[in-house]
Amino acid sequence: MDNRIVYSQEYIIDAFFALLRVNKYDQISISDITKKAGVSRMTFYRLFKEKKDIIMAYFDRATKKYMSIQSFIINSAAYENYRLAAYHAFQMFYEEGKNVRALYDNDLIYLYLEVLNEGMKESFIQANIDSKKKYLIFSGALFNYSIEWMKSGFEMSYKEAGDDFLNQLLGIGKAE
Repeated sequence: MDNRIVYSQEYIIDAFFALLRVNKYDQISISDITKKAGVSRMTFYRLFKEKKDIIMAYFDRATKKYMSIQSFIINSAAYENYRLAAYHAFQMFYEEGKNVRALYDNDLIYLYLEVLNEGMKESFIQANIDSKKKYLIFSGALFNYSIEWMKSGFEMSYKEAGDDFLNQLLGIGKAE
């Protein structure tokens, strides 16, 4: 892909989330986004059909980043690998917390769950985990836990959150 296209897409995503953190989703216009991003409306419509597509591109970018780092973990079911995967997931969630919070505040958080479902499904397929619905349990648990962690103000570190998540999910460690 042409670097100009990549940069324009990044500028649009960043501009959209900067606007979303201070405005309601329905109040943000395409003109607001293009002005903040420093791109033309033509460029916007060449890359996106609507505002929701920006959110999906944002999650696509985050998923690619996560999966590029996680590729060595996927093919093993060892607890330590689950632990590393959880740490990385919670670290990324923490780093993206302001954007995820903006989605939550605008009732768009369901898009995060959709992305988690698809990503977890793909991970389970790659790992040859034979379960038609097991990925939904894991993605639903990760979704709910991460949202509660965000709502708590990220009171635990990402490592503590990852350990607690696995302890709760897999029944390991102390019960509360």
